[in-house]
Amino acid sequence: MSAEETKRDLDRIVDERCLKEELLRRLTDLDRYALAVCVQRVLTSLGYTEVRALSGRPMRGRNSHGGADLVASGGEELGPMRVVVQVKSCTVQRRAVDELRGAMLRRGAPGGIIVSTESVSNAAFKAAHAYPGRPVRIIDGQTLAALLVGGLIGVREEPGETGVELKIDEVFFARLGKLSRETPQRESRTVAYPRKSRLRPYSDRGRRSSCHPSKPWVDHPSGSMPEDAVAACATALALAILLTLLLAL
Repeated sequence: MSAEETKRDLDRIVDERCLKEELLRRLTDLDRYALAVCVQRVLTSLGYTEVRALSGRPMRGRNSHGGADLVASGGEELGPMRVVVQVKSCTVQRRAVDELRGAMLRRGAPGGIIVSTESVSNAAFKAAHAYPGRPVRIIDGQTLAALLVGGLIGVREEPGETGVELKIDEVFFARLGKLSRETPQRESRTVAYPRKSRLRPYSDRGRRSSCHPSKPWVDHPSGSMPEDAVAACATALALAILLTLLLAL
């Protein structure tokens, strides 16, 4: 191999690595629904059939299907079986594997797949292989990028100086970006609950009111005694003074 061929191969490797990094960056910018649409294409290229979303237009944020976004049948690695699929744009933790297994049991699917644009934790990897009877396949970000490049999904071929070159398919990601913008956002509701007064003695040392020994004071927002308590003490004090004057006469 000549030096020119070696340099050309190295340039091709560097270009492919940069292309995969750009693909992952584009995928991370997508919302959950648009990412699931992209994963549908990937699973179809792997031989899965009847790949469909569990809802036509899910809301942003956590889905309402208990850890599953897609369902599919067939496939090369897991064999001819029904599988449920979860898509993620963060590091796969063990909790995601447990949630997916729960979705598998609820839907009667013997297999499951987690597709993420990020990496996989060791705990999640061990949990995925802990039950061979319920296999879970995890596709991390690097593997996903390789599948996109190999299946020409999100990339297109263009003639270059050294032959055919792969470039980002801007039309493909523009369509996915439009799906992201059309996905409705879940409205955040802020419920204001009334602040409950906490009953305790007026003094921090546990002393109770001299007017009502059996009833503790109620906390006042300003930290002082309530007006009705002050009035009650004043009345009691006036009665005591009046009684003292009457006895003196």
